[in-house]
Amino acid sequence: MTTGVYFLLTVVAGALLVPISVFAIQIVSAVALRPRRIELVNARTNIAVVVPAHNEEAVIAGTVAGLLQNLSPDGRLLVVADNCVDATANAARQAGAEVLERNDPSRRGKGFALAAGLRRLESDPPDVVVFVDADCQFRKGRPSDLARAALVFDAPVQCLNLMVAGADASRLAEFAWAIKNDLRPEGFARLGLPCQLTGTGMAIPWSRIDPCRFATAHVTEDVLIGVDCALRGRAPRFFREVNIVSVFPESAGGRSDQKRRWLHGHLALIAERVPALVARGLLTGNTELLALAADLVVPPLTLLASVVGAVFVATSVDALVRHTYAPFALASLGACVFGSAIVIAWAARGRALIGVAECLELPRHLFQVVLHSGRFLIGKRSVWVRAERRPEAKESV
Repeated sequence: MTTGVYFLLTVVAGALLVPISVFAIQIVSAVALRPRRIELVNARTNIAVVVPAHNEEAVIAGTVAGLLQNLSPDGRLLVVADNCVDATANAARQAGAEVLERNDPSRRGKGFALAAGLRRLESDPPDVVVFVDADCQFRKGRPSDLARAALVFDAPVQCLNLMVAGADASRLAEFAWAIKNDLRPEGFARLGLPCQLTGTGMAIPWSRIDPCRFATAHVTEDVLIGVDCALRGRAPRFFREVNIVSVFPESAGGRSDQKRRWLHGHLALIAERVPALVARGLLTGNTELLALAADLVVPPLTLLASVVGAVFVATSVDALVRHTYAPFALASLGACVFGSAIVIAWAARGRALIGVAECLELPRHLFQVVLHSGRFLIGKRSVWVRAERRPEAKESV
């Protein structure tokens, strides 16, 4: 029994060093290395913007207006009103968008909406498709800039996708989002490595699109699409010069549901896709696939912090009780590296967001993540639901 506990703690503490090391490398690279310059092509690019929208009557007109301001006259804006029970379709039409209404309650999810939009485009395909969520606005750059970057890479491109905290939302979530969608992909980009797609503010050349591969009910369909592109030879790239922004759900329940969905989707993808990425990367010598696998292995920040803390406490107790120090040394190393990376990230992106008040909220966030992780482990996994933003019409069952 004693030997078994010692072995288990050693393996867990050692294995935990892998995601911690990847996380630290990404943060340090984003801060310490120079960004790589990307020269965009100047040729006119025929683009289409696809906006999946499920019961977005309250926000879709503003999103359409913002996109039309940034689109050239020959650009195409397609809103997919997916299984809506409100006036999303009419609001989008009145705002000036082309609208595709989709009603298929048996195939619910953003992936199916995207696939339907792409099939509408097949008769007259653009050079590049840009995907934007219904609640997002471009804060820097335009869809055409993102499309031209996709042509330069001949691969999917992800722009800087940020979420900001509303009046009642915690800035801890905003800081964690900035780490996940800014510092981490930027760190890999400065190393010449690919990134994950994050669902909005992404552009894909039409030549790299297969609508059938988008038709999925997976709760993190964006990451799945990026992994699929990488396995087919075109891993996504990060393009920070374009910036898109949205707001976290207004209610605590909406934020909790969103957090649970992202967490469950990420954990599922680790089990489903990392082995294939590692195997293909090793067999072919493809460092991009190995980099994507390494990036996927890093769990959401609060979950990683919870595990690091739990392992450190467990190995500390073991060292005090049984005087076995190898697991404690590994856990201490991991905690120091992780803590240092968090401090660097705070200095780079969190000074204006995180203070004493936000730190006091951390135990509640950690508890939520542990609870959601437990639900995932016992099989109570999230399915796709629209992120709650504003009061909406009740959906039919």
